[in-house]
Amino acid sequence: MNETQQLALPEETTPVEMHANYQETGDVNSSPTDGAAPDIAQFELPKSVEKFRTMLAQLPSYIGKLYQNNQGAFITIALFLGVLVALKLTVALLSAIEGIPFMASTLEIIGLGYTGWFVWRYLLHASTRDELNGEINNLKSEIFGNYQNN
Repeated sequence: MNETQQLALPEETTPVEMHANYQETGDVNSSPTDGAAPDIAQFELPKSVEKFRTMLAQLPSYIGKLYQNNQGAFITIALFLGVLVALKLTVALLSAIEGIPFMASTLEIIGLGYTGWFVWRYLLHASTRDELNGEINNLKSEIFGNYQNN
């Protein structure tokens, strides 16, 4: 038999060569040059791959040290991102409410009604303004403690 045989294929494609090695041994992995498949276990990893594996093994401790040294900055960034997410959700909620018929105008009427009640209840008379001022000072002392600069 010849060293290679050509198979006849349709006109659109090119002929395929089959090597005599494959026909004699039937081994799919056989190479036409040396007759044996390379052994993968013989290959050694390059030094750069070993350095990369070492770096990956040390990554958790490195991240832990980075967090301990910069904990305040990470908390600030997390709070900033949380505020951005809250603002995005608020805008999405308000735009969804505006899409509901009569909901936006109903909420405006409720807001105007509450504003009118607040003015009537606390701002028209001096005695009720003093009461409101006392409630605000009590709330401040609960939040900040008794320390106040007057």
